[in-house]
Amino acid sequence: MVNCEATVDAVSLRLYELLVSGAGLQSIASEAQAALNNPLIVIDRSCKVLFSSGLSEAAVKPPWNSIEKDRYYPPSYFSFLAGKNDDCGKFALLYTLEEPSFFDTAGSGHRLLVFRIGSAAMPFGFAALLEINGPIGEAERKIFSLLCKILATELRVSASAAIAAKRTHEYILADILNGKLYGDQLRQQLIAVNIEPRRSRCLFVVEKDGPSQPPIEYVRDSLENMLHKCKSFIYNDKLVLLFEFSGNLLLTHDERSQFKAFLTANGLVCGGSGRFLSMNSLPSAYTQAVTATRIGKQMEGRGPIYYLWEYVTYHMCDLLHNEQNLFDFCNPMLLCIKRYDEDNRTCFMPTIRAYLKSGRNPAKTASLLGIHRNSVDYRLKRMQELFDLDLGDPNIMFSFEQSLQIIDYLEKNQ
Repeated sequence: MVNCEATVDAVSLRLYELLVSGAGLQSIASEAQAALNNPLIVIDRSCKVLFSSGLSEAAVKPPWNSIEKDRYYPPSYFSFLAGKNDDCGKFALLYTLEEPSFFDTAGSGHRLLVFRIGSAAMPFGFAALLEINGPIGEAERKIFSLLCKILATELRVSASAAIAAKRTHEYILADILNGKLYGDQLRQQLIAVNIEPRRSRCLFVVEKDGPSQPPIEYVRDSLENMLHKCKSFIYNDKLVLLFEFSGNLLLTHDERSQFKAFLTANGLVCGGSGRFLSMNSLPSAYTQAVTATRIGKQMEGRGPIYYLWEYVTYHMCDLLHNEQNLFDFCNPMLLCIKRYDEDNRTCFMPTIRAYLKSGRNPAKTASLLGIHRNSVDYRLKRMQELFDLDLGDPNIMFSFEQSLQIIDYLEKNQ
């Protein structure tokens, strides 16, 4: 425990000297941690641990063991902010604090002194001092508060150049989406940030799938580390990922698996556009990706990644439903089967659905329906007799699949 104002002044002077000398974040935080004599953690706004020291004893308990291992502060650990149920609210609360504040940590039995690094309008991250080796008094609060201000200056200077070098493209891509860049000016701007104006690309748009989600910067940094071939930027509170095709592949199998797992674990969904060649098509690709998510969720499709090409029929229905009677686009034979089921309490429509879903395999159809193979054979034969149906005609089967999608769309949008 720091005992006197003279010591506080001496530590403060030393921290300022380290800042001015360009010693860097590690040296500044190490000096402060030694004086504070309690475990100290410095975390950026993407939840990446920039500095940690003195955690050896605390790390045997959650959440500190995970932090020491992964070097990330999981958003779920914001539960140390007592009385709040919304993780996003807890994260936002850190940046509205006017001074360092104490919170109880879940599962560890120790208090945590927390304060933001930066301002509420421009947070760079936050620092946390764990009360484990000794009580945190007023002197420690003063040193900790000053440390957070000094680190804000250090991070502002070091981050500005890094962000400018890494993400100059994001302003240009946002201007394209806003319709502010086109023609020769667009080409020149793209070349200036090493983006080829014409190349085969695809756009993903990541957004939340519920009332809460991790901080957008955490999502961004995590996905950039996971998916190395993408350029990212934030637009309309959504994370936009621009990918270039490598041959015919967009993502490797491992990348796709990790991507899906990350989205699911963090309550996120993602829409994918079709392939496009010109950066002039970026606004259209963005609309496609957002539309894919909306329609995919609406039609209860397979998430958390929705590709527009999987929902082309539903998309056409979306565009036409105010102007056309969509039943006019259905195969009339399938509508007859539907009415026959309703009038006679038969099960031909579920059988047709399962038959098409199983690749027109009767054995797999029986498995999907949970009935005997002979029952499937009987139903298929009976439909052929009643409706003069040729199950071997690929055109009829394709129109049945499309018609079933139209019927699904109408039932979900009544």
